[in-house]
Amino acid sequence: MPLPEHPQADNEQLRQVLAALQPEQWRQSLDRSGVHTAARITEETRVQIGQLLKDLSRGLDVLNLPFRKALQELLNYLAGKSFDSLESKQAVAKEIQEIISRLGLRVACPKEGCGLPAIIRCAAAGNSKQGVFQFDHSSSSGRRTTHMGSSTLPRLTLVPIPPDRRRIPTAS
Repeated sequence: MPLPEHPQADNEQLRQVLAALQPEQWRQSLDRSGVHTAARITEETRVQIGQLLKDLSRGLDVLNLPFRKALQELLNYLAGKSFDSLESKQAVAKEIQEIISRLGLRVACPKEGCGLPAIIRCAAAGNSKQGVFQFDHSSSSGRRTTHMGSSTLPRLTLVPIPPDRRRIPTAS
């Protein structure tokens, strides 16, 4: 499942996002509502705080969009490319994984019929001295799986990171 499309960030959206990142603005908003260090959080102020957090989250999505698009374009360009050594493949896989982790993303496992959000790795395997790209993920039942890829970088599609099933839902 590819990433959902977000509307193109125009200058006004970017100004709004950057304004939301100004702590002085949200501090003043909360102060006007009576939220301070010793304040009891009421339902009304909890809703306001929730809205500020949602605004920041939307801002993060808008700011990350150009990075996600550029990374997807780079991955499309690299699809099918060969690398001259196991070490170079491992370095590329590690760098891709570091970036997608920072963006809260995974790649869709390229194994036909799979497509689950996966972590990309490269390791020596079988007869391939230069290694193969591998894709680690959990199945719907929670079982860890590694699907072998190819010696060339397969076509990679960015997908959202799945929710962490180990987290215990908080009572609201």
